[in-house]
Amino acid sequence: MLSDCSEMISAETAIRTPSGNIRKIRGPSMGTAVIMQGHYIEHQALKAIGGLERISMVTPFRPREPSVRDELVMTGSQAISNRSELYHGFIYECRLELLEERTASENKRRAETNRYQASIQYSRYDCILERAGFLLGRYSLGTCPCSRNGIGLDLIDAREIPYHCLCLMKRCLFTTESWI
Repeated sequence: MLSDCSEMISAETAIRTPSGNIRKIRGPSMGTAVIMQGHYIEHQALKAIGGLERISMVTPFRPREPSVRDELVMTGSQAISNRSELYHGFIYECRLELLEERTASENKRRAETNRYQASIQYSRYDCILERAGFLLGRYSLGTCPCSRNGIGLDLIDAREIPYHCLCLMKRCLFTTESWI
């Protein structure tokens, strides 16, 4: 909590318990913190009386292990944040770094196995690309170069793919080394 809340009345956070009951938790005093998984816990800050302001800070956490699904969303921050700063930090610094780590991990795994297998496991790569799409946000197949004229192409030049759209069509191969 960044504000002095000692004069405030009813500055609680209401949390819905798994049984459906509402429990009021007293807000932290200045210089202290409350840690909760906001994406998974239904909660709301109740109206405070008697204080001039109530400024708090929210910090998202993501799993350190790149193979663990990152379910971080920015829906609550979009309306009150500078979008260019938000997206720069969220997409470019967080999501693309995670995508890079996952790609490096997959390349290492692939190098350790027989790279010249007779059959390619397309379902595995579909899963990887689907996760990549989740990392970069929701996408529109209408803007994807693979969906031109409703026909999936077999070979795609990565330079044709817009930065916000990662192709998720089955069996797409990129002709350049980097995806973005």
